[in-house]
Amino acid sequence: MKKLFLIPLLFLGHTFFAQQDRSTSMGQITSEELQMTSYARDSTAKALVLFEHANYYRDSKSDYRFATDHYKRIKIFNKDAAKEEIIVKIYTGKEGLVKNIKAVTYYLEDGLQKSITLEQDQIFTSQVSERFKETSFTLPGVIDGAVIEYSYKKTTPYLGISDWYFQSDIPKETGVKLPDNGGSYIYKVQHKGNQIKIFTRFQIAKNVFTSEEYFYVKELFKKIIEAEKGMIEIKKI
Repeated sequence: MKKLFLIPLLFLGHTFFAQQDRSTSMGQITSEELQMTSYARDSTAKALVLFEHANYYRDSKSDYRFATDHYKRIKIFNKDAAKEEIIVKIYTGKEGLVKNIKAVTYYLEDGLQKSITLEQDQIFTSQVSERFKETSFTLPGVIDGAVIEYSYKKTTPYLGISDWYFQSDIPKETGVKLPDNGGSYIYKVQHKGNQIKIFTRFQIAKNVFTSEEYFYVKELFKKIIEAEKGMIEIKKI
């Protein structure tokens, strides 16, 4: 368990001095994500984390409380098996706050992109114990093949994270390639037994790129930065 605890600590150190403008904004869905019908490396996967980011900083707009802006985008292959991804539960201490919740479900209907937005009256907060509160919401109108996207802010007057966490069992992978096999980057996280394995591979096959290829090179490095500043999804056990 000690090795597992080091992982969120490393990412915490990486993002502690980040600014709010580095948080990921909503609306990152792509047509390729909507058209996915299964995960190539695991055809039995119920869902796939397409991207996740947590930006941790001191919030000058909230009396310099410690704030974390969370963003997550998930492809749903089997809505009945992926209920834990569709029903979002956020836990905070007595003095913690959850704000700015946004959630959207995207799907295809007759080849056209449609979306359903979470309404504020569909967000619920309850006191689950003397010390902890739960804020929960369910992504609306989820069907097989949909992509869900949500973001929120958690603030607290205290510095620190909880231990005894473990990675979720749905796969997470980021990959991008340059045209004509000019280069590639793959970032993959796997959970097997009591181990978390992180695999990354970066390859450049050319020494010189033309001005026409510059856009693709820039997109490659953009994906690398997004993946490296992201956080591993963890779940309390």
